[in-house]
Amino acid sequence: PGGLQQLLMGGPTLLSLRPLQGSETVESVMLPYRGLGSGIHRALQAWPQIALQDHRSGNEFRAVVARPQPQTQVIAPAGIGVEGANPPVTPEVTPEVTPEVMRLVQVLQGAMNRQELMQALGLKDEKHFRQQYQQAAVAQGWVEMTIPEKPRSRLQRYRLTEAGQRLQARPV
Repeated sequence: PGGLQQLLMGGPTLLSLRPLQGSETVESVMLPYRGLGSGIHRALQAWPQIALQDHRSGNEFRAVVARPQPQTQVIAPAGIGVEGANPPVTPEVTPEVTPEVMRLVQVLQGAMNRQELMQALGLKDEKHFRQQYQQAAVAQGWVEMTIPEKPRSRLQRYRLTEAGQRLQARPV
């Protein structure tokens, strides 16, 4: 269970094979095709877009599963003609910002080290600050390290990215 769903969503899939038992042969386990089993029936109910192809000449049966197309909303700027002189534009989506990250972005001025940021936020617990504020802000792209190749440097400072500057300027 779940393997078909992972395959459809483009995720990793695992194929599980068992050793043949006693006098079993590959042909006796896999061939001949005798019709729809409950697995294919359930798969068709869950994903009706599966195409079943019976290739008797090649002694094959295929189940072709198409991955879903990502759904994007296209919004064209005003004044674009029907011929599409300009390419369609998709709106920029702002990721969800946690209250902790928003507080960090609001207090960050220029380049500040960890102690300065914790003091500005009124925090004392380094682990809480690191996980909930600093790493979350860096991972979401609001804040960047001044020495990214040495994340544990004692000289490390943090500054806003362009996206972080836009977020800081945005009305609360």
